[in-house]
Amino acid sequence: MSIARGTLLVVSLMASGAAYAGTPGWSVSEVSGPVFVGKPGLSKTSTVTRGAALAAGDIVSTGKGGRAVIVRGGEYLTVAPNTQLQLTEPKAGAFTQIVQSFGNVVFKIQKKTTPHFQVKTPYLAAVVKGTTFSVTVTPAGASVQVTEGLVQVASLDGLASRFVSPGEI
Repeated sequence: MSIARGTLLVVSLMASGAAYAGTPGWSVSEVSGPVFVGKPGLSKTSTVTRGAALAAGDIVSTGKGGRAVIVRGGEYLTVAPNTQLQLTEPKAGAFTQIVQSFGNVVFKIQKKTTPHFQVKTPYLAAVVKGTTFSVTVTPAGASVQVTEGLVQVASLDGLASRFVSPGEI
């Protein structure tokens, strides 16, 4: 094999490995009480254990007294009791999106220069560049509380939008 071919082979293997590695996936770093994972459209759920890898589309639910910390790189989702969220399928160039059906989740998202993370609820959507905030969803509505950074909150129809600063709800 010529040196040029050998170099090309090594470079292409390294590039394909980097592309394959991509963004790390979500995993469960801490769990206490009843925490379950299921797939959309299926009624069967499994108990979540510490260290479990989560896949795009997974629905994570906590029961009464259940808590979980879900991590991806330096990003953390702290899931409170009686909460349900879904990890959506990432699309190239699109926001990472979490669909939160009910309950409370505290989000610690890494800062980037452009908005890259969204939480969608039945009532609103929150978009961030990186910050610490919580989203609470009840049958009466949803709220966003910001601890650090700035969160853009909008109605699902996009007609109302505002920025929420630290200390605001």
